Amino acid sequence: MSLEFTSLTPEDRAAIVAEVDRTNAIPAGVNTSSPGCVMLIVAVVLFLSVPPMLRKLGVQAMTRGVGIAFLVVEAFLLLLGLVWYFRGSGGAYAKTVMRAESAIETIKSAFAAGHGRECGEAVARLLASSSYSDGPGISSTFKVEQAREQIGAAMPFVIDVEKFLVSEHKVDPVFTLKGSG
Repeated sequence: MSLEFTSLTPEDRAAIVAEVDRTNAIPAGVNTSSPGCVMLIVAVVLFLSVPPMLRKLGVQAMTRGVGIAFLVVEAFLLLLGLVWYFRGSGGAYAKTVMRAESAIETIKSAFAAGHGRECGEAVARLLASSSYSDGPGISSTFKVEQAREQIGAAMPFVIDVEKFLVSEHKVDPVFTLKGSG
């Protein structure tokens, strides 16, 4: 069965736009790598500079309480810095990749079954999940050429939906970029 974008009803198109909006509304996640790195640096600087500075100021023998408090603060900064640094964005990138992979599978099955609205919504999810950014950088969630191969016969439909969503200012071009095939 051949599925054409032009056969979609206005309600189908509205559902596709709503799916892009829903997918775009999913929070990216807060990247804590940078604050974690700063905390680690602060912990190391404090550990290396405070004891010699206290000795220089004439505090020969720190009281046991001050020493324990200093070590507790150091341990706290170090552990929190490590957790934040390695937590990154809390798996948000992986969730976005999985959403894109799931959308590709849905496109293949919905297109083959002739379910235009379902296929269009999956295309919307794929395009909205095509990249991930939780800060100044941006990462692609899939390789365009591999996705083209996986999508196969549904590619003309995907391109039509993409052109529609780009014209509605809902997504950026992914498959229709110059140089992407």
